[in-house]
Amino acid sequence: MERPTDEALRKAQTTLRGLVSDGPSRLPSLNLIADSIRLELEKSGQVALLYVSLSRYGRLEPVFGWRIVGEILDAVAANLEGMVGSTLRRLDVVSDFTLTDDAFIVLLSPPRSTAVIADDDLAAITRRVYERLQSLLLNDLAPGVYDRVHPSVGAAVLAADPSETFEQNLQRGLALAMQAAGEQAALYDRDLEATLARLYEVCLAAQLAGLAAMGAGVTGGAADAGAREVIAAAGWGEHFGHGLGHGVGLEVHEAPAARPESTDTLEPGNVLSCEPGIYLPGVAGVRIEDLVLITDGGRERLTHVGKELVTVG
Repeated sequence: MERPTDEALRKAQTTLRGLVSDGPSRLPSLNLIADSIRLELEKSGQVALLYVSLSRYGRLEPVFGWRIVGEILDAVAANLEGMVGSTLRRLDVVSDFTLTDDAFIVLLSPPRSTAVIADDDLAAITRRVYERLQSLLLNDLAPGVYDRVHPSVGAAVLAADPSETFEQNLQRGLALAMQAAGEQAALYDRDLEATLARLYEVCLAAQLAGLAAMGAGVTGGAADAGAREVIAAAGWGEHFGHGLGHGVGLEVHEAPAARPESTDTLEPGNVLSCEPGIYLPGVAGVRIEDLVLITDGGRERLTHVGKELVTVG
């Protein structure tokens, strides 16, 4: 029998002790559907659970205000409830976990054709729920919410064990689902960190190529091409959606322009920005910028901040 880690079990025990009769949304709390879990265990010997967690949820209020906190919980609860009958089966039950843990539990109904839910089916359901929540947080809520509240979905099968009480069995099952969600969140963080590092690497190479391409007598289009070719070669050309730079003087944006269609000719004394960017929707974006003075001999970079990638936190 699969066992959760001691840390996951401790969290499940702590959270279960905080169960209340009515959660923060209109959904029933877990203790109200505990009888359903108990009956299903007695009937079929196992119950499949999904644990849906909202990472870093508690950090939202200082950024967006207190109203957004309730709106997000309500939106996620409604989204999960709306999945019943489509992404989830009609007999599946969604519940709040607790007031203190920003999470939801989905009790999956037993499969129609087999005695137990297959691992592949459970993985597919978990993936579909995650994708639906990802779409909600990314597209339907306030800009910036997805960056701060990332959904994690973990699954576990709770099997009847006569050597344990129902409460111990439930704790073990929840701990396994929480552990799986935590592993998914850690994988997401690792993938995001690797993606950011690669984005920065390519964007920096493009920016240095753009700087090198700038000089007296060069057209804005040619300067732009120097950076754009680097990003396109990395496979992200469509995600560089603006020009390389623009003149800076009496106005923040003025001639000469450095963008694909520009025929402006750079001249000594021009000051331009050099700021390529790569933006992956729903993932991350990087832009690196300098101000550049065009000189008779080439160019002079006017900003001198270091370009090394620094990881914070």
